[in-house]
Amino acid sequence: MESNKIIPQFIVNFLLSISFAASFIGIFFFTYGKIVEKQIVIDNVNYTINDLSDFILSLSSSTIKTKLSAQINQVVLPEMNIADNIVENENNILLKQSAKYLGTLLVVSLVISYYICKTYDIDFNELLIQNLILLCGIGLVEFLFLTFVISKYVAANPNLIIKKVLQLIKE
Repeated sequence: MESNKIIPQFIVNFLLSISFAASFIGIFFFTYGKIVEKQIVIDNVNYTINDLSDFILSLSSSTIKTKLSAQINQVVLPEMNIADNIVENENNILLKQSAKYLGTLLVVSLVISYYICKTYDIDFNELLIQNLILLCGIGLVEFLFLTFVISKYVAANPNLIIKKVLQLIKE
């Protein structure tokens, strides 16, 4: 490669890789990431509740277990539709803003990259294909990491709650 093309080609690769990666990650986490995050929260809550239930039930007599079961069955959960709608609307606003910014970044990067390639007689299609292949690698790693590592991570620590309950009982 000619030495006068090294820096412009580096700039084009930099612009394309950054804009592709940023756009992909934004889209990926607003779609698949959102689904996995919801499941992580559900799994962590279930883990905590099950662990606490096992602890409490292991300390209880059968009479207390029956009373606890009856009390739990009488619990009426509050209506959360209004709060859910507010969160959904705020998330939609955030999604639209993100799409606007990431779309602008992508279009501007593509235009600048194309202009630089035409100015310095660099093969734009070749660099575009290279960066799309790089994007596929990034996408695969992100998907695998989110699916097989992050989704299995348990952040909940029921031992802290048990400790607090025991401290309250002690007092």
